[in-house]
Amino acid sequence: MDNLIRKEIRALTRDERVGLTSAFLELKRRGEYDKYVKWHHDAMEATSLPGEPQYASFRNHAHRGPAFLPWHRWFVKMLEDELRTVGSFRDGALPYWDWTLDSENPLASPIWTADWMGGDGNPQDNDFIQNGPFSNPQTWPVVFPLVEGRQEPLRRSFGRLASTLPNAQALARAMARPHYSEPGHFGEQFQMGFCNYLEGWVTPNADSALTDPGTQLHNRVHNWIGGNMATMMSPDDPVFFLHHCFVDKVWADWQAIRGRDNYQPEEGGALGHNLNDDMIYGPGDGDTRKRLSDVLDIAALGYEYSSSVTPQPPVSEWEHRLKYNPYI
Repeated sequence: MDNLIRKEIRALTRDERVGLTSAFLELKRRGEYDKYVKWHHDAMEATSLPGEPQYASFRNHAHRGPAFLPWHRWFVKMLEDELRTVGSFRDGALPYWDWTLDSENPLASPIWTADWMGGDGNPQDNDFIQNGPFSNPQTWPVVFPLVEGRQEPLRRSFGRLASTLPNAQALARAMARPHYSEPGHFGEQFQMGFCNYLEGWVTPNADSALTDPGTQLHNRVHNWIGGNMATMMSPDDPVFFLHHCFVDKVWADWQAIRGRDNYQPEEGGALGHNLNDDMIYGPGDGDTRKRLSDVLDIAALGYEYSSSVTPQPPVSEWEHRLKYNPYI
């Protein structure tokens, strides 16, 4: 059987957009969507070494460590497979949102139209979004509302936590990193491995070529959107999956250049972050269990991306030397 082709959001037809949003709503109606929000929340609460503090800004099973990319790759794939059980999306594939195309004018992105993901929240009303298929709290109640037990719609606060979306230059800087991870990878701004860079922890303090202040790339997108996307419960917002499809595409593009067998560490790292560790989602997640090593090849998972490899910037002499000696 041919692999699914994941396309950029601008390449979708109107029928494909409607089919996807209808599938999201149907999974929600069935009660199957909410577990993804809870898994993400639980993963962020579960720290990876004995004695580590249990809070989301510390390394956990899904973030601030090398497992960030494979954990989310399988997370997105599980959701895509469930969406494909819905008739309107039976032959579909999740699209990816290339946010670098919208960095100069984020508010004008087609993703925020009323017939697609809906728009910004109302700051006079708890930042609840005002239009789109996910603005009705009866058909899309968030899993973690502001008021427990109340049906609430999504919240967004465009541009409040970050001034703009990441640009192509910042993405190219990540693509130029020759090593997947570096010793001690722990969500720090001076850990220059590809995974840490793409997650968004490397700032202009560590790489002066970056032009926007503060958090970068993946993290910056969550912050720019704000609302639910800026919390541990970010999958409450379906745009989470379009965002992470693009993050996954960037990793797949990097793998096409550097090789699929470039994951580090193989062993000796935190629980859930070593090559042959199980990825950890939530209690009783038996049939979702896969090792990180099981998801390094997207073709083996049954999908590919529609466009060519993301271009890289010219590699400086220093970066060329780093490619052959990461401890220089």
